[in-house]
Amino acid sequence: MFGHITGEIFDIKPTRVIVRTSGIGFNINTTPSFTQNLRIGAESAFWTHTAVRENSIEIYGFETE
Repeated sequence: MFGHITGEIFDIKPTRVIVRTSGIGFNINTTPSFTQNLRIGAESAFWTHTAVRENSIEIYGFETE
């Protein structure tokens, strides 16, 4: 669904970030090693995979394709 997302880091948790782009905040699951290099307010880019399940839709973000 989403192949790549670029935007401002709005919130950071150990395995999740919220990236705000065009007024929408995307909740992106990622690894602690990736999140430790991110800063709130900075722009960052994520290669993404969207996992659609019966009871959820989740976005996973990666540094590289």
